[in-house]
Amino acid sequence: IPRKQRKRHFNAPLHIKQNKVSAHVSKDLRTTTGKKTMRVKKDYQVEVVRGEHKGKKGKVLRVILKPCKIYVEGVVKNKADGKEAQIPIDPSNVIIIKVGSTSEKKV
Repeated sequence: IPRKQRKRHFNAPLHIKQNKVSAHVSKDLRTTTGKKTMRVKKDYQVEVVRGEHKGKKGKVLRVILKPCKIYVEGVVKNKADGKEAQIPIDPSNVIIIKVGSTSEKKV
């Protein structure tokens, strides 16, 4: 019954929702990691492949487990007062390009 499945999805505990915040891995990265899908984490480089912002690449700024959404750098909308607002994206609409931080740590 669909209503029970929806209830399980939305009321799932966070340790189960972690698995739902996953995305496909690019073909280049697949050879090094050996995985087809991975959990999206902060500071990963992703490319949006679906929706209005298709083709945009950027760093993951935030991952929110409760609604299963991520925020990507550069994916914004303009508000009526001129400010920019981040747009939440479903992780299934992105591809992971690069794992980890883009900047190297300097010692």
